[in-house]
Amino acid sequence: MMPGRVSHLSLSVLCFFVVTAVLPTANVNAESNMRQWETVGPRQNKTDKLVCYYPLPDSPPNTTIPHDLDPMLCTHVIFIPTSISATCEVSAARSFHLDLFAKVVPAIRKQNPALTVMLSNGGEFDPVLASPYNMSRFINSTVPFLRKYDFDGFDLDWEFPGWNGRPDGQRHNFSVLTMGLRELFEEEARRTSKPRLLLTAAVSTANVMLGIYEFHILAKTLDYVNLMGYDFNSFNLLKPFVYFNCPLKPESYDKELFVTNNLEWASQEWVRRGIPIEKMWIGMPTYVHTYTLLSEYFTAPGSPARGKGQCDFCGYTYACQMLKENGTRVFDKGARVPYVYRGDQWVSYDDVESLTEKAQWVKDHGFGGVMVWNMINDDTEGICDGKTKWPLINAIKKTLFGV
Repeated sequence: MMPGRVSHLSLSVLCFFVVTAVLPTANVNAESNMRQWETVGPRQNKTDKLVCYYPLPDSPPNTTIPHDLDPMLCTHVIFIPTSISATCEVSAARSFHLDLFAKVVPAIRKQNPALTVMLSNGGEFDPVLASPYNMSRFINSTVPFLRKYDFDGFDLDWEFPGWNGRPDGQRHNFSVLTMGLRELFEEEARRTSKPRLLLTAAVSTANVMLGIYEFHILAKTLDYVNLMGYDFNSFNLLKPFVYFNCPLKPESYDKELFVTNNLEWASQEWVRRGIPIEKMWIGMPTYVHTYTLLSEYFTAPGSPARGKGQCDFCGYTYACQMLKENGTRVFDKGARVPYVYRGDQWVSYDDVESLTEKAQWVKDHGFGGVMVWNMINDDTEGICDGKTKWPLINAIKKTLFGV
């Protein structure tokens, strides 16, 4: 660390702290905007990124490269999680993760020299955003950590600044933090002649995003936006109905009330708010959401549920197993995603058909790439058909790149 670096960035953060942010006018006619989006047509931007999150294990693996990590699948791998220390600095979520970084990163680079390897940060971020000093400590801790373990960039998975009772000032402070990180990454690249570290963030798709982000600032500070295109629906007491984890489009009867509750609307809203389309990585899930039906005789989307299913957040193989056990699969023509039910169990999931269509939609509109949450919830052993490993990610890859 260069002498005086902390004080320099602290001053920068303080200067940025007084910037006044103005959000664009709120979306007052979502259906009209959807029609406008549909008339845009194919984009000329090249979709050339396939970004896969890899959740780190809770115990040390037996091999240098864990069996469920394939370095050849994706253009980018983002390791998650890391944590935030009591002194507001980046730290490992588990102590053995440091040893894992030291072994795995060079090993996967050897297998795939073109792979971009990033690190995602989460944890209790409230203290970081509480003061310019704490933000400066966090910012200045990133480069030494990233360079020590040969990472190419840093992803912020902070869910979500200023939301659900958090301090209102967090919204702008998050923007300030991204300014400080971008400034440091650029300065370090100039000073060392190394490639600049990438800066990305995992962001919300729901209407709450309008109160969380200063879009015009993130459009400048972030290299890419990881749009978390999932968890649109899951069981809760305020919405005790079965519905889809990641609908591409709204159902015909959702055009008014729930028109914003789908991947198409969320993606176009980020573009409408000023994020360049080529900077957007559109998120897709490999996991399922499950429900327990109130009555096994009512199985259509929107049917009442009395609770979560037997294995909520399980991987894709859970849906495969239900299909093998005489589950009934239905592909919803409106939302463009499948569901499967058996008895009182109802499962929303994505499969090769739905993800191929979504990836083609992303490609046709010229988004920067596809983001997958996550690599290990795919069928890593080829259980579903007895032979194909990672069938979901491979379907996306084939659609984007033809291989």
